[in-house]
Amino acid sequence: MTTAAPAKTQYEAIIGLETHCQLSTETKIFSNSSTKFGATP
Repeated sequence: MTTAAPAKTQYEAIIGLETHCQLSTETKIFSNSSTKFGATP
């Protein structure tokens, strides 16, 4: 009886998690632009 070596895989599983949330701020997070509807970006 012969035994075979297990096959090596060339792939690595990477699992990520994406989340969304709504912040109640007066300005955008990375600028001083307003978050009010209709305001200039």
